[in-house]
Amino acid sequence: MILSWNCQGVGSFLAIRHLREIRQKFFPGILFLMETKNKRDFLQDLQVEFGYDFLFTVEPSGLSGGLALFALSEFNIEVLSSNNRVIDVSATIDGNKFFISFVYGDPVINQRQHVWEQLTRISISRSNAWFMVGDFNEINGNHEKSGGRTRSENSFLDFRLMQQNCGMIELPYSGDCFSWVGRRHNYLIRCRLDRAMGNAEWFSLFSSSSSKYLRFMGSDHRPIITHLSNQKRKGWKKFRFDRRWTTKAGFENVIREGWLDNEFDNEIPLHDRIKKCRSTIARWRRDENYNSQKIIEELKDKLDRSQVDNSLSAAEISEIQDQLRKAYEEEEEFWHQKSRNLWFKKGDRNTKFYHATTKHRRARNHICGLNDSSGVWWEKESKIKSIVVEYFSELFQTSNPSDIEVSLDNLGSPISLEIKESLCKDISPDEIKKAPYSTKNIGLPLVLR
Repeated sequence: MILSWNCQGVGSFLAIRHLREIRQKFFPGILFLMETKNKRDFLQDLQVEFGYDFLFTVEPSGLSGGLALFALSEFNIEVLSSNNRVIDVSATIDGNKFFISFVYGDPVINQRQHVWEQLTRISISRSNAWFMVGDFNEINGNHEKSGGRTRSENSFLDFRLMQQNCGMIELPYSGDCFSWVGRRHNYLIRCRLDRAMGNAEWFSLFSSSSSKYLRFMGSDHRPIITHLSNQKRKGWKKFRFDRRWTTKAGFENVIREGWLDNEFDNEIPLHDRIKKCRSTIARWRRDENYNSQKIIEELKDKLDRSQVDNSLSAAEISEIQDQLRKAYEEEEEFWHQKSRNLWFKKGDRNTKFYHATTKHRRARNHICGLNDSSGVWWEKESKIKSIVVEYFSELFQTSNPSDIEVSLDNLGSPISLEIKESLCKDISPDEIKKAPYSTKNIGLPLVLR
């Protein structure tokens, strides 16, 4: 786990108390503190108390500022660069190397751009998994603030552009994301100044990463803790339609085989037709053994060998290149469909974006833990399942109330007779045909004509 907190003075009683409670409950492997307002000697005492092996500090300027980074030895932290705004490090877990930028955005608005420029420069030479966390002192839009004046859209562009240039995507989070609270002219203002972000490679390495905003205590900022996880839940593999199949020879015949039955064509219910289609497609997919990644690698090897094969003509080499280009296009189409992104245009450089979007959605939907009825936090998969079953069993279980008919008699009918007749009438063929055609193109796998 990684904890980031603008503690507004690590020497205060409540700040120390809060850190001790967090240490006892979570024991984050990496701890990043901003606005420490204390020298290294004091922070070394905290290092010993909290049991960290590594400490790196940026000294405060007078009575303000100051950064501190604590870490366990298992992370193998190496500081690459540092100043009073960014500590950029490399880290390693289980042989996987990645980068982390701990950010403290400049409180002065006209100086904030220098921080974004520094992060953008770092991104130029960075292709591995990369994670950013901290108090950025900026928001992405007015939807990330409550109270105060409405800001112009132009004021958010530099921060958004930095995230785009660095390829950053927000981590899924829980808790109240309005991480800072303050008063301006007697108005209560709340903003999401603290956040955690990762690039596409980060989501590939830690596909189930998520962040949680903790409670206020000792500071006007909430701590934000990030759970690093690539754990995948076991379960039945669902049937997913792949739009790439529609371009394969013989696929329409597979659909017709599953849909039509010459002997009892008009007697087969719709859901049985769909079920049979799914079975025939699954059988066809197994027989074809279609794997786009495997095909791409085979074509790349074939193209490499063709360059030194004198027996191949230029036309044959060109045919291999065309097959490889088509395979790449199909791979992008696959990830475009899985990302469920409906607005981004297709293009060679966007496959990574679609892949990251899919990983991000999976991480957002991932349940890493639940509180049971006693308020105890559980992360074990079997325990999570039992908590869910217990909750919904209790929710939908009757309490055997008496005189329920009396209560129902006082309820008016929300549905008129006309609406009831409309809902109960048979579905017409035109309605069936209209339904798939009205969906988004990305959600329409195939329509038989």
